[in-house]
Amino acid sequence: SEEVAREMAVGALRASAATITLANTGLAEADGPMDGVVCFACAMGIEGNIKVVSETVKFEGERNEVRKAAARHGLLHLADYCQRLRKAGVAS
Repeated sequence: SEEVAREMAVGALRASAATITLANTGLAEADGPMDGVVCFACAMGIEGNIKVVSETVKFEGERNEVRKAAARHGLLHLADYCQRLRKAGVAS
């Protein structure tokens, strides 16, 4: 779930010296509609506060194809997540 991904990203941020973290969780191989569903979350410390954005994406393919697509998606969208987090930081 996005909630789990968000908790993972925030936990990693708090447990490290990182300034930004990216987490994903989901089902790369399952029966039914949840097959290929991956939740992403990105957390960043902004002005002393932790901000988090998240999204859910469905990928098609076999287990390793889903895992590769999810990793690629997360990394390719990191700049977008950062931009969204910075905007959220300004609005807070």
